[in-house]
Amino acid sequence: MEKERKKRKLDPQLMQRLYSGDEMTVLKALGDLRSSGNLDYIPELLTLLQRSETDNISKEIVTFLADIKQKSVIHYFIEGLKNPELQNVHSEIASACWQSGMDYSPYIDLFIEIFLESDYMTSLESFSVIEQSLEFLSTAEILEKRALILSGLQKVSTEKKPLARELINMMET
Repeated sequence: MEKERKKRKLDPQLMQRLYSGDEMTVLKALGDLRSSGNLDYIPELLTLLQRSETDNISKEIVTFLADIKQKSVIHYFIEGLKNPELQNVHSEIASACWQSGMDYSPYIDLFIEIFLESDYMTSLESFSVIEQSLEFLSTAEILEKRALILSGLQKVSTEKKPLARELINMMET
């Protein structure tokens, strides 16, 4: 991780403020990041979100992530969703994906996997990304993704069955 930080040329003073443990210092650092628009810090924000012990910091990070509308952030969010160490914040990452309104259709299989295998809240957020992605897919692709969901239904918990049925119905063409 240290090599990755150096490769991205992150400001050590800003990093120290982000991980200071003092809520006001962290919130001020997040505000500075928001102003700078430097997306190189996104992996750090995902890690900070995962480690955060205060609601104010978590809420600020989630709002910040959801407000990003630059396509280059997609890579960071997808990497975060693939990272098992960040599993407890996958719901927040998926939420930021659909709130951004950007095209995540190239990664729809990942969101389908998350939908099928995750807890209810994370599945709900993934559902929203899948729903938004449908407009970018051809009829044949939609039918292929529908079949993928149908083949994974045995993984879906009872509480998620209505969501799965809605998603399947949405994909009928």
